[in-house]
Amino acid sequence: MEDMIFQISFLLIYVFYVMLQLFLYCYMGEKLAAESTEIANIAYSTKWYNLPPKNARWLVIIMCRATSSPLQITAGRFCSFTFALYCQVSVNEL
Repeated sequence: MEDMIFQISFLLIYVFYVMLQLFLYCYMGEKLAAESTEIANIAYSTKWYNLPPKNARWLVIIMCRATSSPLQITAGRFCSFTFALYCQVSVNEL
């Protein structure tokens, strides 16, 4: 009986820590994606019209890159760590 209680408590603690680690990865992945798309807004908010044409072109490239493919944390290019992934995993876990 004591052995079963120990196994169940170990399993619950293990699942809790795995879910906590997954949550931290998903949180940081979500923050990274949001901040990398925010780069385009910040670049647009600058006074780009006062810059030399060469520098203004670089800002356009930065804005296109930031909006087309934002940075993200992936699991082997299989899926990206976002809150949607965490919700999907946590619902399937229960």
